[in-house]
Amino acid sequence: MTSAQGIDVSSYQAVITSAQLDGLDFAFAKATNGADVTDPHFAANWAVIKTAGKMRGAYHELTPGDARAQAAHFLAAVRAAGLEPGDMLAVSVSDYAEVSDGDALAWLDAVAAGTGGRNPIICYTDLSVAARLSICTGYPLWIAWPEKTAPASVAPWGDWHLWQWNMTNLDQDAFNGTPAEMAAWIAGYAKPAPAPPVQYEEIDMVKVPVLRLGSAGQATRNWQGVLVAHGFGYMIAPDPGSSVEDKSGVDGQFGPKTEAASKAWQSAAGLPATGVIGKAEWEAALAGG
Repeated sequence: MTSAQGIDVSSYQAVITSAQLDGLDFAFAKATNGADVTDPHFAANWAVIKTAGKMRGAYHELTPGDARAQAAHFLAAVRAAGLEPGDMLAVSVSDYAEVSDGDALAWLDAVAAGTGGRNPIICYTDLSVAARLSICTGYPLWIAWPEKTAPASVAPWGDWHLWQWNMTNLDQDAFNGTPAEMAAWIAGYAKPAPAPPVQYEEIDMVKVPVLRLGSAGQATRNWQGVLVAHGFGYMIAPDPGSSVEDKSGVDGQFGPKTEAASKAWQSAAGLPATGVIGKAEWEAALAGG
């Protein structure tokens, strides 16, 4: 079997060129780390990979701190650069001992919820850390193993999807299958029909409701539906273990979670992140922004 081959890059290297991607099938570019750092080469690398016609992925370096806030930062950065169905999204959890299995799962779940199942969500780690990530095995594994042969076991995962087999000069990776099999795997995420559109009450754009912290009622429910439809539903969902029956968070109450999610959506949409929802926000959201 001739496996699909790729590379992963960050600002530790120069911006990649199309020539460097000749003969490769895919490439990953570092997008973010922590809750507020974006790799300075990400947008350029992301564009080059697309122009070269390669399967592409973005990855985040998880640091100690709020994993969901880091997921929101990552998604905002990738969306700003142009996120498409099928783009692979990965989290690196090997670099900080303080990062827990719960942190890793929270990031993975948040990004999966934020992309609506249209993108492969991947956990990157080495064997020493993988042993304590059993709660993350529902996500494909990208294993760091700088050897000429793949590891005999990647427990607690049953197998690996991606293998970083070389970490000198330019990091090199393999997919556990042929290029055609990798493309089919990605297509399985990218091709499902989009979720049905959220149903809104008819909105008079001249008398559009202005919403802010403390607002309540059907207009707030409509706006929360917008947040869910645009991938920010995880930010308004009830905390794990909550006794609230409706786990969507669409409750008609414009509380702190809805305000935070609104600010994140505004930032991703290129609007001032005020948390106040007015005519500009409704128009952008209902137009697909």
